[in-house]
Amino acid sequence: MFDDRWRSLTDATRHRRRVLIRAVPWLVLSLVGASFGIIASRADAEAMRRPATCLTRGCYCEAVAASGVRQPIDAYSSIAPAFAGTFVLARSVRRRTRPGSSRGHAPGVALGLAACSIAVFSFHYHATLTWIGEYLDGVSLYLLAGFPIAWSLTGGRRGRWFPAIYLAVAAFPAALAAVVPESRKLAFLAVSTLAILTELVRRRGAEERLDGRWLALSVGSFGLALVAWSLDWTRAVCDPYGPWQLHAVWHALSAPTIIGMFMYYEQERGAVTDDAACVAHAH
Repeated sequence: MFDDRWRSLTDATRHRRRVLIRAVPWLVLSLVGASFGIIASRADAEAMRRPATCLTRGCYCEAVAASGVRQPIDAYSSIAPAFAGTFVLARSVRRRTRPGSSRGHAPGVALGLAACSIAVFSFHYHATLTWIGEYLDGVSLYLLAGFPIAWSLTGGRRGRWFPAIYLAVAAFPAALAAVVPESRKLAFLAVSTLAILTELVRRRGAEERLDGRWLALSVGSFGLALVAWSLDWTRAVCDPYGPWQLHAVWHALSAPTIIGMFMYYEQERGAVTDDAACVAHAH
């Protein structure tokens, strides 16, 4: 009798724990949405801070509003990576809460939280056009681009080496951007290129052949996003008061880039380590 009650109580506790864990992605998405609202309501006050360096040469194509959210289309389109991050988190925690499943499946926690951070910091940047928003937007991108480098070099399974390399890859361009703000975009392009190259090299020497279609989706989406970003930044295609902006296309294409990256790495069993999850939560 006592054993039956204890077993029933244990099962109920595990069920509640699984329900709570599976609610985490939607809580994160709600926090992203709440952050958008708070930042938008404080846009004028935040805009009084040190201005973004881009203001001296033009901040993308979209016209800058005199008050409120400075670049609304660019700002609100920043929600796209948060949707991708929520998908990644939801799929990851669902796998982690299955009975008998391993704690180490796919790099979902770190990748999902990095994607959600991009949404918040990108919105802050375009809503306020401040230096701190510009800088944090860059840092979140370094965290995203740095992840595949750390994963390719460690396979995500080598204890402390993964978080050490992950932090080092993201920290170097972040420190450089703090000293030389003009290097922010070039640093991201350099880290992104290195991420692609390290994975391609790893694929050539790997014994396990992964389905490259997800990698192709991720790299292809990123390539198209770069084209949209470049045309907008150089104003080769530009309508400052138009109903859509190419920089918003860059944000939209970040979603399939992130999802493709996740689905590609999810093929590798034993993916996310506890150390990797700790690094993600630290940010």
